Amino acid sequence: MMMRYGFQRLVLLGSAGYARAELPLDDSVSLIADNNRGKTSLINALQFLLIINKQNMDFGSHQDSATRRFYFPNNSAYILLEVCLPQTGTVVFGCVGKGVSYDYEYFAYKGELVVDDYRLADGQLVQQPQLISHLATHGRSVYRYDASEFA
Repeated sequence: MMMRYGFQRLVLLGSAGYARAELPLDDSVSLIADNNRGKTSLINALQFLLIINKQNMDFGSHQDSATRRFYFPNNSAYILLEVCLPQTGTVVFGCVGKGVSYDYEYFAYKGELVVDDYRLADGQLVQQPQLISHLATHGRSVYRYDASEFA
């Protein structure tokens, strides 16, 4: 079977009004739902991982602070993108809320995206300060990035 490179899957956890949303990106996909159900919000979440310069992001008439509050309401809100790259294989790029002024930080690791890796034993989402140590218990070596490094 031939390896397909590129985006594999977008996952939002505790972000944009979703407890959990998964969107396959490895093939054609159609989003069908009534108005105001989050279709645009789901697609717009990709901007956090694909457009590093915040001034180039476009969330319509919504102000930057309201947009960050919507996508990162707390320090356990995640936007995750699984990507298959030719030289490194499967990697996960992510943003996690920091809780302070609804800001976020970037992180990445090599390996597949396992959604349950972001949950504690009680089912709660892992909070940002514990993210790296928690994912290490699942064999993940996580790297934090600032915007310039992530670009």
